[in-house]
Amino acid sequence: FISAAACGYALTAALMKDAMAHLGPDGGVVALLTSWQLYATAAAGVGALFLLQNAQHAGSLVAVQPMLTLGDALISILYGVTLFEEELRTGWWLLPELAGLGLIAAGCVVLARSSLATDTLAPQPPPPRAG
Repeated sequence: FISAAACGYALTAALMKDAMAHLGPDGGVVALLTSWQLYATAAAGVGALFLLQNAQHAGSLVAVQPMLTLGDALISILYGVTLFEEELRTGWWLLPELAGLGLIAAGCVVLARSSLATDTLAPQPPPPRAG
């Protein structure tokens, strides 16, 4: 479920980028409201949210959050390159790009394993009963 949710959120971002392009000087608000991309963005967002909720019910935040954060970012890059013909910088730019990716991955794991995330997921003992 979580990789499908990441794909859904990345698709939502790609559709939103395309829908917002209608706000340019040629179209305006009317062009935005009559574009199919706006409504597809809403449908993809609702579907991604449904998949995310199912993933969170199936597993813990520790398992779900890193994959969602990294998957959404990587799939968004893939959509940008394939759908919008964006170009990735290569050469020496790969070093800071890979460093940034590594920092995002490390941050996701550290945040997901923090005591704040794991303590809230642990079952709480029932309150003591009064006499």
